[in-house]
Amino acid sequence: MDVGSKRTTRLSINVPDDGVNRRPRQAFVGNQVSWYALSPKGERALFAARGDIFTAPIEKGGTRNLTKSSDAK
Repeated sequence: MDVGSKRTTRLSINVPDDGVNRRPRQAFVGNQVSWYALSPKGERALFAARGDIFTAPIEKGGTRNLTKSSDAK
């Protein structure tokens, strides 16, 4: 705001970041599981948590996010 003329002007502000919130990370969701099921052969488990569907092997391997919809961090 220009005090002399009492006119306002919109400012454009750009705040750069280092992208730390967009980096992949692991989050504990054990207490946020809202649904779960086993695959027909019992080799994988499916579960819903934080708005996404995950699949995890019963024995070896990593958990995969099948939907990646919420982008919750």
